[in-house]
Amino acid sequence: MKYRDQIILFATGALFSQTVLDTLIDKNIKPAAVVLPVYAPASIENLPGIVIEDNTDPSEFIVKVLDSSIPVIYAPEKCQHNLPLQLSEIQVDYILVACWPYLIGRDITGLAGKAALNIHPSLLPKYRGANPIYDQFSDGKVELGVTLHLINQTFDQGDILSQLKLGFPSDYSEMKEFEVKSARAGAGLFIDAMKGYANPGWTAVKQPDLLR
Repeated sequence: MKYRDQIILFATGALFSQTVLDTLIDKNIKPAAVVLPVYAPASIENLPGIVIEDNTDPSEFIVKVLDSSIPVIYAPEKCQHNLPLQLSEIQVDYILVACWPYLIGRDITGLAGKAALNIHPSLLPKYRGANPIYDQFSDGKVELGVTLHLINQTFDQGDILSQLKLGFPSDYSEMKEFEVKSARAGAGLFIDAMKGYANPGWTAVKQPDLLR
């Protein structure tokens, strides 16, 4: 199946992000751009009168993105205000988040013609937050899973589109193994959501008000 939707992937380059990108590319879905929360590996002017020098080499993830001919948009925290203008130049259908450290404002999510979505490696509303995989394994025998949800103005609390249970910690030899499997499963949920956007349409479920 050929997908014509334009997707902007927000990612950090962590293993979870890498696996989501790999899964999309394996399914012949190439994002229109990848947004990273870092400065470019070169001297660039990000703010009026301020030049940021960063001579570090691109990470393995950035190399992979560029080798796939996917444009990279560098958006560290101080430059988030540039994003709406940059993304408005792309006819965006979906914004997809797979690890991102900042809350994404309505001026960005509103650019998505169809939806702004987040892949979260837990069965929301349980284990919200920045380290859900670690938190789940630290708690011992809990049911693991992944959630695809709409992005709102509170971290990890948007309406749920779909979830997939992935067993218990004893099924995995280490957290890294679960991180890869949950990322693959989450990318699969996103692909299924794209297929079902218009036929038969989405039914999103409001999350219960829990602390985690």
